[in-house]
Amino acid sequence: MSYFATYDVKYSHTAFKNNLKAQGFTDCVTMSDGSCKRLPNTTVSHDASDVNTVSARFNAALAATSPAPVLEKVLYVPWTSFNLSSDTNC
Repeated sequence: MSYFATYDVKYSHTAFKNNLKAQGFTDCVTMSDGSCKRLPNTTVSHDASDVNTVSARFNAALAATSPAPVLEKVLYVPWTSFNLSSDTNC
């Protein structure tokens, strides 16, 4: 199953985003027609068997980032299909 992880961060988080990508997260989703759509800046997706795996990888990326970004909240949302109205190709 695929999950979105979305988070609120107080300042620039480039290093954190790079660590998320190293943990297997992506900032794009593949649509049913095979096209790729970019997600909003503080949203990433990950394919995993359960939300605990997604959470553990997210926390590993956070632990590997120095200085650690200040996150105000993190939401994990499972998804099976997705529709975007804007054309933001990857």
